Amino acid sequence: MLDKNDLKQIDNKLEPLKSDTHNLKDDVSSLKKDMKVLKKDMGETRTDIKTLIAYFDRDYVGLRKRIEAIEEHLGFTSSH
Repeated sequence: MLDKNDLKQIDNKLEPLKSDTHNLKDDVSSLKKDMKVLKKDMGETRTDIKTLIAYFDRDYVGLRKRIEAIEEHLGFTSSH
């Protein structure tokens, strides 16, 4: 059977582990906050990329139509 002295020694040995566990919890909490920021930034970046692609796609389609009209007017045959 364990007496008070044994329990105190066990508690003293566990104290650094308790401190480490507390530090780990703080680190995990900090990482969760950082992940939220990263997810938000990734979402914004994805939206920006989609907007840019849509813009240049519309621009390309408009230019393609103009080129086709010019080719038709000049009597060139299209190669696509």
